[in-house]
Amino acid sequence: MDVEVDADGNIYVADVTRFEANDDVVSSHRIRRIGPDGVITTIAGGEACGYSGDGGPAVDAELCYPSELTVGDDGTIFLVDEEHHQIRVISPDGVIDSLPTYVDDPSALAVGPDGALYVGDGDRGQVHRIPLDADPPAADAPETSAGVPDRWADADPRVITVVAGTGRAGVSFGDGPALEADLLEPDSLAVGPDGTPYLFDASRQVRAIRPDGTITTVAGGGEVSGDHFGPGPMPGDGRLASEVILGTVRGIDVASDGTLFMADYYTGHVLKVSPTGVITTAAGSGEEPDENETVAAGEPASHVGFRSPRDVAVAPDGSLYVLDSGASQILHIGLDGIVRVAAGTGSAGFSGDGGPATEAELEKPSTIDVAPDGTLYVVDGRGNRIRAIGTDGVITTIGGKEGPEYYDPEFDASEGVVATDVFLDIDGLAVDDAGMVYFSNHGSIRAIGPDGLITRLTSSGAGAVALAVDGHDNLYFAQSWDDQVSVLPKVSEDPVPVATEDEETGMQWWIVIIGVLVAAGFVALYGIVRVKRGLSLLPSMGRWTF
Repeated sequence: MDVEVDADGNIYVADVTRFEANDDVVSSHRIRRIGPDGVITTIAGGEACGYSGDGGPAVDAELCYPSELTVGDDGTIFLVDEEHHQIRVISPDGVIDSLPTYVDDPSALAVGPDGALYVGDGDRGQVHRIPLDADPPAADAPETSAGVPDRWADADPRVITVVAGTGRAGVSFGDGPALEADLLEPDSLAVGPDGTPYLFDASRQVRAIRPDGTITTVAGGGEVSGDHFGPGPMPGDGRLASEVILGTVRGIDVASDGTLFMADYYTGHVLKVSPTGVITTAAGSGEEPDENETVAAGEPASHVGFRSPRDVAVAPDGSLYVLDSGASQILHIGLDGIVRVAAGTGSAGFSGDGGPATEAELEKPSTIDVAPDGTLYVVDGRGNRIRAIGTDGVITTIGGKEGPEYYDPEFDASEGVVATDVFLDIDGLAVDDAGMVYFSNHGSIRAIGPDGLITRLTSSGAGAVALAVDGHDNLYFAQSWDDQVSVLPKVSEDPVPVATEDEETGMQWWIVIIGVLVAAGFVALYGIVRVKRGLSLLPSMGRWTF
């Protein structure tokens, strides 16, 4: 039992039952307060040992062996959650949260006269100082997109340039020239506010391609396990993101302040990396909802149980969209930390065009992106459609239709075709400032303009599987087949006609025709010679032969 007294004479007690001698003993993982009037109340926790409730009332939260209580001058309560190695904070208005830091063995807490929290780490024999009211230095925040130099200003429009990867599948760690780094099936891209491309590949690292041509590791590649199944914080929370081992990340995006968000598909969490490099859990309880359960609107992000978050997209106002592919829904986490359904009913299917997105069915949605005007785009229908959700909440299909059971190249999209009249098989998706929608279709990059027509930008040889566009309309794409990342500069300029397959091999139509005629002449001449040689009389047999 741990006891602390505040300046007003309130006594705080960590009421913990560590051993249950018999069935009559009620377990307890509570913080209780005894007022100056002698009345006792529970202010946090309950019978169950768990980790939940961040962002909500502390009395509804779960704790696990709370200890090491201390109280700040303003009445803020700090305590250690021994089971999860976390420091939890209860504000004077009764809201509980967790500090975004990690300590191996938080064995003692104290608030100093400078207002900072001091933490004793028993395992390491260290004392950590955690400032509680300091804002991050302005210098740590990246530039905004406005005024950022265009690194491809002198490049020829739509001439593909490799920016990272040797073309050889492999895993490399550390920093160095991006063109000398081995990549392994890069399949997720994002561009930061300063124009820096970020990639995630099968090595389970997020890496940044800097303007000077170097590649650096932003998250992953460390030695500390950063993921787990079940409730509670991720084990890597509070550490440098480059010290942890990431799980199965399927989608990434970067906010205007440089915060990196990642969707961890299998553990059911959304992670974030601050501009200073610290990784924490942004959303997800770690508990998968029941089979027939859908997300309840109005819950804090830490309470939501995702089925399989597959992608994330930061909205212009800094809020976050999360694509839960397993639930066939898109969720919106507002700036208040509350989760609301943005699209999908929770049942898989295709319906709802022209009506509220929250009443429309989605089927295995895979990728999302947000335009500067707030329009949300989603690849739906198992990759067969692109749907748009306007700021008024109405959903429409802007590209693709239900495809055949087996893809037939005859129905492949081509130049000038109405986007909703063709079969698509989409991997990547990106939207630029002008509202042009880019997507990859069987390796080729295409665009849907405001007129609803498709423009083909590259051949299938580009091998594009993931897309991201910067503020200067330079389109980056991941080439999973070639284990590289490339850029298509100035993609919004007038399109250059793309050669047909025959033209790409240098074969002109008139050469083909002449070749066919010459070949036909040789065949005819050969037939005449054979006939003349075959007309001979065989007296011994008394017949003609050919």
